[in-house]
Amino acid sequence: MPRFQALSAPLLRTLSEATGLNGQEVPPSLCRGVVALSRRFTRGSHARVTDYLADDGLRLAYLAYYLPVSLAKVQALLAEMPAHPDASGSPLRPFSVLDLGCGPGTATLGALDWILRNPSLARLAVEVVAVDRSASGLRECERLWKIYTRAAPVSESRLLPVRADLERLGQGGQPKIGQHAPYDLIVAANPLTELFLTSGDPIGRRASWSGRSSICCTKRGPS
Repeated sequence: MPRFQALSAPLLRTLSEATGLNGQEVPPSLCRGVVALSRRFTRGSHARVTDYLADDGLRLAYLAYYLPVSLAKVQALLAEMPAHPDASGSPLRPFSVLDLGCGPGTATLGALDWILRNPSLARLAVEVVAVDRSASGLRECERLWKIYTRAAPVSESRLLPVRADLERLGQGGQPKIGQHAPYDLIVAANPLTELFLTSGDPIGRRASWSGRSSICCTKRGPS
């Protein structure tokens, strides 16, 4: 199994600044927020849960409790990634990441930190396309990105937030994700459990979506 790694100092500083928590006693309101989120994520499995980031109390609970654990999971998997082909030669283009269902930027932040801590990748420019249907999620993703890049030695990086409905990815009226391809890394950390909740066959729809999205996200042009 992947081995969890300690979060880096830049990540810890980012979380501390974003939450306003710095070792002081945890307020009861934060504990209540964690309990409320737990009920949404488990017992409320048939309801959309993406609106929690629009609530100040629930957003703080997520950043303080859920995001650090999810960051560790993401980085444990990234640690098993093979070497990048441009790592030993001249970087001709940025290291490009696509984060599908980015939410507040858990995988986006984890990937950026992993790249900067990887000696073979740290010299490459970084471009992350973060996709989510939640405007509040994208705003939080941008906020965490700015906090992290202000504290960490990032030579060249760019975050491209894209608001889109993942269930309709590749269909008319949705942003064209493929125009930024090819991607070196595509992450879909948690969105599958939130897709097609009202469908009679959610698992089948999700499997079909996975195949369709892989084509839409790796093909340049109008796809």
